[in-house]
Amino acid sequence: MKKYQVFIKGETVDLVIPNKYAVEKTQWHNWFNNEKFTRVLINHGLFPNTIDNQKLVLKKMIESNKNKEGLFLLMAEKKNHKLIGVCSLSKIDWVNRTAYMAIVTSPFRKKNFLFNSVETKALLTKHAFEKLNLNKIRTSQLLELSEWQKYSNLFGFKVEGIFKNHYLKDNKYYDVCMHSCLLDDFLKSKKKLGENLWPGKKKFFELILKFPKGDIYEKVKKSIDLENKKFDKKIEKIIS
Repeated sequence: MKKYQVFIKGETVDLVIPNKYAVEKTQWHNWFNNEKFTRVLINHGLFPNTIDNQKLVLKKMIESNKNKEGLFLLMAEKKNHKLIGVCSLSKIDWVNRTAYMAIVTSPFRKKNFLFNSVETKALLTKHAFEKLNLNKIRTSQLLELSEWQKYSNLFGFKVEGIFKNHYLKDNKYYDVCMHSCLLDDFLKSKKKLGENLWPGKKKFFELILKFPKGDIYEKVKKSIDLENKKFDKKIEKIIS
């Protein structure tokens, strides 16, 4: 039986159209009852999630796609189309040509997590600029989970800043890193990586082995903190 209809075809993952099968025949709803998983997701894990709740989420996804308010797709494993994640281009601003990208992978997904996630980002980025004719994509991540995000620089994403104490969970505040991709940077990356943007699993693995060491997000955070302190000292001299 065909589980899903493919919307964007990939190498390690297909982005497919949301349907009832995902709700009724998988553990999609149960992802959000996993305490370790929801710790890093805003507004999840606060109340039990049920199949009925997930049906409402599915309905909103379908309506958003229909009304062209946002693009919501499921991530399906290439081999057997097992549901392994959800991705979206939401908050589409057709006037300013911007959208917010989000990718959530199953907490039960272990194998090929990095390849699936990064390829999904490449596929969505290409679709956003070439099909939806957007000019900017924004996305964010908890600072402590920013490690895999650095690979999206390959596709033209740049660090924009750090939101300090932006997210509260379990009585702890988390910093959130913000990064985005402009059309011009996407075009430059595509020129280097090729028409598909995604370089392929083998080539991507070779690239990450050569990737610069160090966490660019932590460096940006330290730089912002330092510049703020310098500026504060100048202000203190004025008002003292």
